[in-house]
Amino acid sequence: MDLEIFGQHYPMAYTVAAQSKIAERFGGIEKIETAFSDEDAAKIMENVAFIAAALVQGAADRECVRCKVMGQPIPTMPTLSFEEICAALDFEDMKKVSKAVMDTMREGSKVTVEVEPKRGKNAVATL
Repeated sequence: MDLEIFGQHYPMAYTVAAQSKIAERFGGIEKIETAFSDEDAAKIMENVAFIAAALVQGAADRECVRCKVMGQPIPTMPTLSFEEICAALDFEDMKKVSKAVMDTMREGSKVTVEVEPKRGKNAVATL
């Protein structure tokens, strides 16, 4: 998912580093629901902006590591800080940004299990 601000797209990724940053703010990842359930609308917006900034940084860091591992030039990826996201967002943006944040976290925490068919004594292994 991407965070879109002023027509610019910033990739987001729910990495281990992003999860740690988010968990630190809320006292554990299992308490993440407090980010969206506060009675203070301004606090909810601030929480969404914080999570979005962590996810944007997560995507940028992940891409830099991927390029490093692959022996490719490390790109300069634009990111936005928590403060910059707070300054840019208004009430109208929040529904779209909240959905992008939730979709990114949901997608990033999916567990995929691949089941291989049983191999018999005549099975051929392929690489």
